[in-house]
Amino acid sequence: MYDMTRLAFETDSCRSISLMLDSVIHRVIEFGDVKTSDGYHNLSHHGKSKEKLAQLTAIDEWHMKLLENFSPTSKTTKEEATICSTGQ
Repeated sequence: MYDMTRLAFETDSCRSISLMLDSVIHRVIEFGDVKTSDGYHNLSHHGKSKEKLAQLTAIDEWHMKLLENFSPTSKTTKEEATICSTGQ
């Protein structure tokens, strides 16, 4: 979804976007070597459980890595400068 978002911005197909991240709606999340015991929302009610906090941290770090992979491409995309005139 991050790749599609980047492409939409690069092609000027849209100017704003909303992403629904799977980890928020799915009960158990798997990515890389991580498998959570519950969905993000339920884990957010962690009651200071170290195990649940570790899982939340892993999910958040995963999302930040995806976002980081999205950003560098955006930074290298060049756009032409446009000067707006008020006609005065």
